[in-house]
Amino acid sequence: MKRLLDWLAPQNPWLVMLPFLGLYMFLAATLTDHSELKRDEVRYWGLATNLLHGHFHDKEGDNFLWSGPGYPALLAPMVALDVPLWVPKVVNAGIYYVAMVVFFHLLCLYLPRKSAWLASLCMLFYYVPWEESFGDIMTEALAFCLSVTTAYFFCKALKESKFTWRAMLKPAAWLAWLMLTKVIFGYVVLICILAFGLASLIQRQNLKIKAGFRFSVLAMAFCLPYLIYTFAVSGKAFYWGNAGGLQLYWMSSPYPDELGDWHVKSLAEHPSLMQNHATFFASLDSLGPVERDDAFKRKAIQNIREHPTKFLKNWAMNCTRILFSHPLSFLKPSLGVFKYVLPHSFLLVFGLLFLWPCLKRHQQIPTEIWCLLFLMATYFFGTSLLAAYARFFFPIVPVLVLWIAVCIHQFVRIRFQPQPNESAT
Repeated sequence: MKRLLDWLAPQNPWLVMLPFLGLYMFLAATLTDHSELKRDEVRYWGLATNLLHGHFHDKEGDNFLWSGPGYPALLAPMVALDVPLWVPKVVNAGIYYVAMVVFFHLLCLYLPRKSAWLASLCMLFYYVPWEESFGDIMTEALAFCLSVTTAYFFCKALKESKFTWRAMLKPAAWLAWLMLTKVIFGYVVLICILAFGLASLIQRQNLKIKAGFRFSVLAMAFCLPYLIYTFAVSGKAFYWGNAGGLQLYWMSSPYPDELGDWHVKSLAEHPSLMQNHATFFASLDSLGPVERDDAFKRKAIQNIREHPTKFLKNWAMNCTRILFSHPLSFLKPSLGVFKYVLPHSFLLVFGLLFLWPCLKRHQQIPTEIWCLLFLMATYFFGTSLLAAYARFFFPIVPVLVLWIAVCIHQFVRIRFQPQPNESAT
């Protein structure tokens, strides 16, 4: 390993990682069939088509504002050119490759190149996102790349002591794209604005916290055109989408055989779903998408108030689903769960292991990394309150690996002992 790191240290990451680009493109071409759109792909392709027709929202059906425009905007040129369905998957592979290179440069801001290469190798072999990033026309590769790129430009600016509004424009623009791709980040950034604003009032001399506040405010400002649009079509201020109500509804399910995970609206997965929810779902048929979203939220809040213990149980299970894709209602554990257990257990163990020394010696961890950790911890908590999949964890991973790598660099010392000369023995 030492010889490998010695060789890698001076190398250009764009060239060294090219074989992984080939691997990612191969996976994009072979993981799934390309004959037709399936599941969420239909929605993203449809929203991209809407953009080409001068509007974003679906004018009919529940997909009204089911997703943000960040990924459909990327797809729109490909939809316009009527490309084969394998093309956006290969584009996702290229986006993921860019994320890996940017992640290496992010690590180099805080670590020697050998250590940065070691952490980058761990990320290059982080196989969990591959299937959903390359096999499907989904947001995962883009969200992962936007998370890395936001972290890089934010950290780079603060490392170079650039704290002004102007210096925060670039990282804020990348964060805004992430917000428009995963709209839950809209609420996360609002919390960051409040938290960083309060912290900057308490620690008036801390320029990095003030920069974090400016970074968050500018990201929200970049999203104002979208929020103005959603207000125009929904009549509601600060309206990011209409998927949250149904997600919260499933999380609040009080029935013992339902564990807070997502189910399709047709209720066709299991007979008990029809028995438990068909009457309520039928009562919403006459409502529009915004009103239906509100009805799901009201019912979810009622369920939480009446069954708080069950909601806490669902929440705990949802946290494990985000990390390990288990448990799932009506399904027995399968060998597929080990796909998540191995890498995410390492992240969980190392994260918990370094939590205490980091809090005890918090000044040894750069403020900008604490800001990013707060951003991602808030995202994780918000996601955990809604019916979630393991893929929702992917945007957190780069920041988590960065933090663990910096902790190891700060608190752990590894020395390679020279081998004794055999001729001298």
